[in-house]
Amino acid sequence: MSFAGVVVTYNRKEELVKNINAVLDQKKPFDCFYIIDNCSTDGTYDFLEENGVFNHKNIKFIKLYDNIGGAGGFYTGLKKAYDDGYDYICLMDDDGRPINQDTFSILYEAAVKIHNENEKLMINSLVVCEESCNELSFGIGGMKTRSEIVEASTDGQYWGLINPFNGTLISRELIDEIGFVNKEFFIRGDEVDFQSRATKAGAYISTVVDSIYYHPSADLTPMRWRGETVYVGVCPPWKGYYLVRNYTYRIKRDSGYIAAVKEFIFQVYLTFKCNPKWKDCMWLMFKGFLDGMNGRLGKRIKPGQKK
Repeated sequence: MSFAGVVVTYNRKEELVKNINAVLDQKKPFDCFYIIDNCSTDGTYDFLEENGVFNHKNIKFIKLYDNIGGAGGFYTGLKKAYDDGYDYICLMDDDGRPINQDTFSILYEAAVKIHNENEKLMINSLVVCEESCNELSFGIGGMKTRSEIVEASTDGQYWGLINPFNGTLISRELIDEIGFVNKEFFIRGDEVDFQSRATKAGAYISTVVDSIYYHPSADLTPMRWRGETVYVGVCPPWKGYYLVRNYTYRIKRDSGYIAAVKEFIFQVYLTFKCNPKWKDCMWLMFKGFLDGMNGRLGKRIKPGQKK
């Protein structure tokens, strides 16, 4: 099965080179590795050239001349790799990377084995935030450590939950069924939407616990909600707009109007409790809710916008 990789980058040239070097060091190389530069302004291309990245023939650099967000970047990379005919496509952010030489060989071998059972694949490396490989970057199913998820796994996999797009292998057959990443999300929630669509299509979704991928730890605040601990991320108002708008759109589509309203109320409560600048967020959150309910997607708020 042919194997391609996609990394989306924006103004993180040093982290991007770390990603590229780790990818090039893999025992299972990509047949083609697409770098999608989302209109970076930090001299990314020149920095890659200085570091000899373009000496590798399997690397393709695609420069976008407008910042179309992470969603647009992943749409572009996934579609390009699909149009070029690759069977498996692995998606990555620029601030993460495979943690050892075996990361993608283990992921690829798991995919080949599963493929006979279900051709519609969306399987993920285990995403950790430290070199010891024990603490998880985002957590999975309430678990925060690798030892917990290994114990809960079966045959080296934890089924049904992943941390996309951080070492996420997607099969061609799944794309045939559900299409590409929704570029109109711009940022926030595009990966959740893609996973939701994959689930509805009956895809095989799992975390391959021995395929280890590094990503910095998410800055999450724990709080209690209905007897359970939930982890809340704090983001600036403009990102909060896209977060609210995109989950509102997705939840209304998948679960209906009432479910979308309930989730919005929950998010307002979390913002009030956890975000010290909650007053600055409220106007854009309400705008995001209304736009999501009415299906108004695309790049509607500029990065850094406060009102």
